[in-house]
Amino acid sequence: MSQRNRAVRPQYNSGGNNGSSSGFSGGGSSYLNGGGGGGTGLGSGTGQAYHYGMENDNDEQVDVLGNKVSMLKQITIQINEELNLQKNLLNAMEDDFDSTSNILASTMKRFTTMAKTQNGRWMWYLVLFVTAVFLYIYLARYRK
Repeated sequence: MSQRNRAVRPQYNSGGNNGSSSGFSGGGSSYLNGGGGGGTGLGSGTGQAYHYGMENDNDEQVDVLGNKVSMLKQITIQINEELNLQKNLLNAMEDDFDSTSNILASTMKRFTTMAKTQNGRWMWYLVLFVTAVFLYIYLARYRK
C-alpha cells in the first residue's frame, strides 16, 4: 500500500462540551460529517484530520490483513506440496503391497502344491522349523 502523508488523528476529550455526552470535543457535531457545526466552533479541519487518521488506520489494517492472507497462501501451498508428496508415497506403497501380495500368493500356491504331492511331510517339517525359529527368537528376546 502506498503511504500518503496524512494528519495524525486528533486526541478527543473524555467528556463533551456543552453538556454533550458524545465524547468528542466538537459538542454534538457528527465526526462522520466533517466535524464542524454545533459546539465549540471547531472547523472542518478537525473532522478532516479525524478522517485522515481513520483512513490511515484502515490502510494499516489492510496491510496487516494482506500480510496474513499472503502467509495463509504460503501455508496452503506448503500443505498442497505435502499432500502431493504423501499421495506419491501412498501410491508407491500400494504398488509394493500389490507386488508383495502377488509374491505371497504364488508362494502359498507352491506350498499347497508341495503339501499335496508329498503327503504333507515337508509341510510338517516347515511348520516345525518355523515354530522353532519363533520360539528361539521369543526366548532370546524376553529371557533377560
